[in-house]
Amino acid sequence: MFMRMLPAAALLSVAALPAEAMVFHYKTSDLATPAGAEAVFTRISDRAVMSCSGFNNERGLWRREANRECAADLVAAVVAKIGDSGLDAVHAQRREEVLLSSR
Repeated sequence: MFMRMLPAAALLSVAALPAEAMVFHYKTSDLATPAGAEAVFTRISDRAVMSCSGFNNERGLWRREANRECAADLVAAVVAKIGDSGLDAVHAQRREEVLLSSR
């Protein structure tokens, strides 16, 4: 079993987060099944939301939108950095669901 770690510094330029951004750990075996890729994606999303909350000092709707964009950018950066086709598929599906629900 091989464990990978993504350092926050590798994600800073893409996600525009401060140095205390997120470090994400996962096992490559976690990505071996569609359910595993889904679970890893959920963990990435949850961690990105936590990393981005409070990142922006704006108030109200502007802050919420800034935090949402921050988390979306961070998720995209982590998924791209991992480079797994199953995880990419989950990410694409979730983005499509978000787009459809916003209409």
